[in-house]
Amino acid sequence: MPSRVRIYGDDNVMVMTHDEQSTIDVLSPIDGRTLRSYSAEFLPEEILKHWGRLALVATGQPAKNRPFGPPDTLAATTSAQPAAEPPAELRLRMVDLSGSTTLWDRTFPPGSAAFEIDEDWIGVLSAESKVLFLDLRTGQTVRESKVEVPRGMQQIVTAVTERTIYVSLSSSVTEKRLINATLNQSAPGWRRAFVNGPVHAFDRLTGDYQWTRQIDNRTLPLDQVRDVPLLLCVDTWKEKADPVSRYWCLDARTGQVVLDTSYQGETPQYTVERDLAAGWVDLCLGYVNHRFSYAPVKTEE
Repeated sequence: MPSRVRIYGDDNVMVMTHDEQSTIDVLSPIDGRTLRSYSAEFLPEEILKHWGRLALVATGQPAKNRPFGPPDTLAATTSAQPAAEPPAELRLRMVDLSGSTTLWDRTFPPGSAAFEIDEDWIGVLSAESKVLFLDLRTGQTVRESKVEVPRGMQQIVTAVTERTIYVSLSSSVTEKRLINATLNQSAPGWRRAFVNGPVHAFDRLTGDYQWTRQIDNRTLPLDQVRDVPLLLCVDTWKEKADPVSRYWCLDARTGQVVLDTSYQGETPQYTVERDLAAGWVDLCLGYVNHRFSYAPVKTEE
């Protein structure tokens, strides 16, 4: 294969795109010969997610590492800072790459941004400070909720469990003790994100808004324990000469803080044990065990 190409497809067809080019080659999955080529209306870098030959194309996404979001959340620039480019209209398209067939197409006002959720839904933060969940098959809105958006937002991070979708709207991290952590467990790109802003929780089945909690300068693991009603943030700080491992937990049902503690040591280590039928979850931090009760609430007959 040539360099700087991406391969998509299924059992019936292969599709090859070329970075920074609009040319798409359709190949035979049997012998790899080129069946046809065409010029697409988008660049491969605009493909947000794909399933076989199907691709979700997001045109007008905010630039990385630059503030974005609704106009009233953008901090004013100073003479020492370059003026931000005007936001573009966001366009989402579900495309069959084998023939550039558009299955659905939607646009959103400038200042909107799309973000991944799972295999069923895609998220959009609109310019009106609303979180929208779209059905990937049809592009139709499943649910929308008005949310708090921080000033100077630079990233949207999601974590999904069996019960809950967590959407973190984060500005830049300001605590240098966290930024300077050098361990892999606390570094970006290891399925952990540095966050500083509100996290919004939504019901996984219906998309209904549940609660909001501020997370200040912490590391959020994107792969949470899926069957446990607990949101866990784990990271390492540099406290003078000694590193400290921090553990911060929320009750996933209410957003209430149920644990905020730290221990000496540079490598966070923990295990989660549970008996959901009995209504308890144990967070084991080495020799220290924290038990959380999740017994169902009894109702009077």
